[in-house]
Amino acid sequence: MSGTILGGGAETTPAAGTGTGTDPAGGAGTGGGAGGGGGTETPPSTGASWRDALPDDLKSDATLVRFKTQEEAIRSGLEARKMIGSSVQIPKADAPEKDWNDFMAKLRPEKAEEYKFTKPAGSETAWDDALENGFRATAHRLGLPLQTAAGLFAWYNEFQQGRATAVEQEMEKGLNALRAEWGDAFKGRAAGAFAAVKRLGGQAAVDLMESSGLGNHPVMVRIFDAVREAIEEDHPPKGERGGTVGADAAKAKIAAIRADPKHAYNNSKASAEERSAASREMLELYKVLYPEEE
Repeated sequence: MSGTILGGGAETTPAAGTGTGTDPAGGAGTGGGAGGGGGTETPPSTGASWRDALPDDLKSDATLVRFKTQEEAIRSGLEARKMIGSSVQIPKADAPEKDWNDFMAKLRPEKAEEYKFTKPAGSETAWDDALENGFRATAHRLGLPLQTAAGLFAWYNEFQQGRATAVEQEMEKGLNALRAEWGDAFKGRAAGAFAAVKRLGGQAAVDLMESSGLGNHPVMVRIFDAVREAIEEDHPPKGERGGTVGADAAKAKIAAIRADPKHAYNNSKASAEERSAASREMLELYKVLYPEEE
């Protein structure tokens, strides 16, 4: 009988009773018959698994079932061990303070000065250095990573800027309504309200109105306009030295300035210095009308 092609033998017919294997009888050796020649056949699968040698509680473990060989399982375990060794373990809520300090030390920079914050555009003049330094120290104490601290600080600044913008827009809306209500008398009445603030509270009150922004709040302008009217009713206008000529001249000058669109007090295109000088001029004129009590 000739050898099979799949077995790797040649199509030759050996002599009777003679095989190419070790069996002298030439029966089930590796030469003739089904024994095959030089090739190696893959034994049929019997359904056996490398997990069969494991205890029963591990054979069907979901973690091990996904590995086809024992080698895969071992390599995966070694990789997991490496990852665990380099990972940061979060302490339990009731862990000792030392554990929490050690944990945060792995997250935060070595020094608080390493936190870098970006100042929002246009905030240079109003930037609060004390707030920045305080936030930096607190972030370090709490163990915040660099990116987390920077993100929180940026959010806070955006929030504050948004709130400030909303307040400014609301005040401007109120002032526009006041301008529409008072018409051409707006600037004169606003200057009179300012004079009332200074008369009642002095420079300290003026500085407070300026620094807090309340000086532009429409409600405050209304209040001190009413105060101006009350002062005028109780103390009729008089000149610098009590004469009526000074008061009349001041009234005429105020009216002339308000009627002149080219005057720096009314001209939005005038320089900041010119507008400031015009405002001081109007303030002095109102002082003539409403002098401080001696």
